[in-house]
Amino acid sequence: MQGSSSDVVLYAMAHVYQLVHKRGLPVKFVNQVHDSAMQEMDDSEDLMYEVKDIVEMVLKEVVPNDPIFRFIKVPIEADYKTGKSWGELQEVK
Repeated sequence: MQGSSSDVVLYAMAHVYQLVHKRGLPVKFVNQVHDSAMQEMDDSEDLMYEVKDIVEMVLKEVVPNDPIFRFIKVPIEADYKTGKSWGELQEVK
C-alpha cells in the first residue's frame, strides 16, 4: 500500500504546486519521502493554513475524482505538521 500512497502524494503535490504557483504563494516544494511531502515557507501562520487548506482540498476533491485512482474506496486524509526541523515537528489541527 505504501507504493500506492506515494503515487497519490506525488499526483496530489503536482496539483498543489499548480494551485500554490497560481496564487503566487512563496512556497518551495522540497522533498517527498514515501507518502510524505515537505514544503518550505515563511514563518507565517496564515500562509501555513492556506497551504494546508489547498492540500486538504486536493486530497478530498481532486484525487478521488480522477479515474486513475478509482480503486481507492476510502477517504484520503493527511496529517499536517510544522517545525524548523524534523525533530521539532508539531501536528497542526
